[in-house]
Amino acid sequence: MSTVFEPPDLGPTVGPFPIAGLVRRARRIVGLSQLRMARFAKVAPSTVARVEAGSLTPSLAVLERLLAAAGLYLVAVDQEGRVVLPMEVWDDTRDGADREARRRRSQWEVRVAKYRNVPPPPDPRTWYRD
Repeated sequence: MSTVFEPPDLGPTVGPFPIAGLVRRARRIVGLSQLRMARFAKVAPSTVARVEAGSLTPSLAVLERLLAAAGLYLVAVDQEGRVVLPMEVWDDTRDGADREARRRRSQWEVRVAKYRNVPPPPDPRTWYRD
């Protein structure tokens, strides 16, 4: 029970926005029924209904699919509202001194490189044949 001083519990949120309201708003923007949104998002119709009712917290993948069914994207934005883009691929990553940042090789990779041109040892099963 909420009072004047306590806001009602709106369920799980994305920032200050309740997920149930976001999904409902996305569905109504494009005029889809819950059934059609479920078909486009490839989830059960009950999933859409339960998310909109606030009784189910969707995974990030399901939330993305529900929003994508309405033609919307889930993105990260900064305080000014600009979209935050992901970092470049590792091949182009540089450190603070403008050197190429390199990852450490695993122990397996070091051993493979060390013994690459060494012939395999003899098969011990052939040592004791008559």
